[in-house]
Amino acid sequence: MFPLEVLKSEDHMMTYAHKIGYLGSCLSSIPIATLVDNYGFEECFRVHHNRSDAFRKYYCERSSRMLSRDWLDNFLVPNDDENIARDAEEYLDNQMLPHIGFGATLKGMRGKGETLFDILRNSVLDVILLDNFMDIAAKLMVKKSDAEFGGSPLFLNPHFYSNHDEIISAFEFTEYLTPHESASNWKVIYHWFRRLQPKAKIIFICFPYATSRDTMERFNRARDFYIEFEKIMRDEDLDIIPPLDVEEEFTNGPGDWYHVKPSLYQALAGYIFLRVVAKFPKMGSAYVLETVGA
Repeated sequence: MFPLEVLKSEDHMMTYAHKIGYLGSCLSSIPIATLVDNYGFEECFRVHHNRSDAFRKYYCERSSRMLSRDWLDNFLVPNDDENIARDAEEYLDNQMLPHIGFGATLKGMRGKGETLFDILRNSVLDVILLDNFMDIAAKLMVKKSDAEFGGSPLFLNPHFYSNHDEIISAFEFTEYLTPHESASNWKVIYHWFRRLQPKAKIIFICFPYATSRDTMERFNRARDFYIEFEKIMRDEDLDIIPPLDVEEEFTNGPGDWYHVKPSLYQALAGYIFLRVVAKFPKMGSAYVLETVGA
């Protein structure tokens, strides 16, 4: 047994000053919370719940214009429930400038003159996490019969608003992304981040299919994405964590298929930490030892 003073070592409170950010979902944000709390990482940005096709269009390629926030704020009628109304506003903030990248724990960074893109241009990040939850889970909405914005998707939940019937009349849902479409989008997004952050470790956490065994269409989207993505990214400097295939006891069941048990998030955080500080090899790679006498 270790003496008590060793178990209470303050090493876990050290500030390693490793900078991290993500584009994804709870699959990225929860491990980051562990890295911040237990390993002294600094979270620099959090882009939450953006589907890959929208992020690619609006921010990587700038090939489409998003509906203006002023128009949306005038059209959308907030829900009478304050909590739902707050969630609805956060959904939009998470997708649109100037607040994209500064949600939840980083709201204090809003209004200080910097955008997500200033952070990416002016900071040196150690780790960027990416995950494809939104590509597995979400259909987006586009305006019906609109020549200018008919191809401008938005993550929008009509039932978060009091005028949900009017929203459904004015908008329509897109289809789910195919695994091929999703993988192609993420390749573009990866190169976009790599150009902005050439020294960062970029780690992609594939969303697990093990939580979707009751819904085979979603199961196959998660499973087949990894097959497509791993194939087209083999020659890139990218660390791909395969979709977790775990026993049911490590999932939250069909009612909460989008989350797993806390121990799995903690394990992901541990792997990320080792990748940063211990020259731990990428998934599927041999451990390269130092040459004696070098």
